Amino acid sequence: MPSHRPSVDRILPGIGLMLVFCIVAPLIDVASKIAVQTVSAGTVTLARFLVQAVLMAPIVLVMRLPTRMNIRIARLTLLRASVNIGSTFCFVAAVRASGD
Repeated sequence: MPSHRPSVDRILPGIGLMLVFCIVAPLIDVASKIAVQTVSAGTVTLARFLVQAVLMAPIVLVMRLPTRMNIRIARLTLLRASVNIGSTFCFVAAVRASGD
């Protein structure tokens, strides 16, 4: 019989993370729009995702969020990440093209 851990609502940390996101996300977009004037769209896209990973890693560690996933979820996550990277690249490339 599987043991189930009781779920714990983390409403206040969730609200805090959303507020921080609402501040940081536009700053990442602004930095991308400025950076794309001097570097390639691929470099800006890579930098965006590296910055996001660096900002999220401490949150995942402090909140002790699970990092393991089954193979199905891992594949879906990889597909989602690929589509997200592709759409971000297209956004950055369009911003670069509109600036020319």
